[in-house]
Amino acid sequence: MRIWLSKKSDVSVREQLVAQIILGIISQELKPGQKLPSTRELARRYQIHPNTVNAAYRELLQRHWVEFRKGSGVFVRLVVEASALEPANELDQLISEFLGRVRQSGFALREVQNRLEHWFDIHPPDHLVVVENDQSLRTILLTEIQDATDFTCNGCSFGEFSRFAAQAGCAPVTLYSRVEQVGRLTFTHPEFLFLHTRSMAEALAGERPPSPETLVGVISIWPEFLKWAHTLLTAAGVDEQALSLIPHADWVRQGNFRPYGFVVTESYTAKMLPPEVPIKVFRMLSDESLERLRRLHEGGEAPHHDTQEGPSRSVPTAERIRPK
Repeated sequence: MRIWLSKKSDVSVREQLVAQIILGIISQELKPGQKLPSTRELARRYQIHPNTVNAAYRELLQRHWVEFRKGSGVFVRLVVEASALEPANELDQLISEFLGRVRQSGFALREVQNRLEHWFDIHPPDHLVVVENDQSLRTILLTEIQDATDFTCNGCSFGEFSRFAAQAGCAPVTLYSRVEQVGRLTFTHPEFLFLHTRSMAEALAGERPPSPETLVGVISIWPEFLKWAHTLLTAAGVDEQALSLIPHADWVRQGNFRPYGFVVTESYTAKMLPPEVPIKVFRMLSDESLERLRRLHEGGEAPHHDTQEGPSRSVPTAERIRPK
């Protein structure tokens, strides 16, 4: 069995060795009962440390792919019990069959890797990573995206994003106001999708000001939401004397919403309030941003810019740019 090992890969040599031996067993290139090369032989053949080979063989033993025979060496197990098989084995089988056909067709491994990277790049992403330093705001953005799309979503700060940057199928998203922070990232990463917040007109569409005697509470896990909602509500004609901006710690402690005609909040906090509380939810992300995320999940292309021209051109809601 031929093994390819790259010492420049992000994947450790041990992991590469384990994966290729498992694929060899699944594809029956390595037969049940077949003896594997000794630790010293593999280390010398591929110019790697014997401890790396030992670690790989130990992992294969723990995962029930091989057995150690005292005085004889390492052998492919005669029977791999169904209970020992991993959920990933079906995928391993498919990969093994694919690599077998590739080898039979004479393609070089590097050529295969380059073409796979190309297809990963053009394939629609299967999960989003919301990159935002403010944890409260990040939680709200995650909630809005998950409510509006079928994407699997994770969240992290800009400092943590390097852990996600190289993941296949990952589409990083952040607010348009974070363009400069994205530009300061120094490691290789995929294109960011920049999202815009709702405009004043969009947020107030269809809203009517309450009667002067109605008390309005504003609640959020994110302190900046209180300021944002205050601006919107006063612009909509709500009397400032009727507004009560309630910090997160206060509303958790008090829990009394009876004085308020209704409570204004964001998507995440809305899920935490008792069902009897009358609420109005103000979303942070614009309708167009959420629609483009939905199209992206369905495999449609997210436009890089608005197609309108001239003075009336609107600001694009979501843009893909690759920082310099």
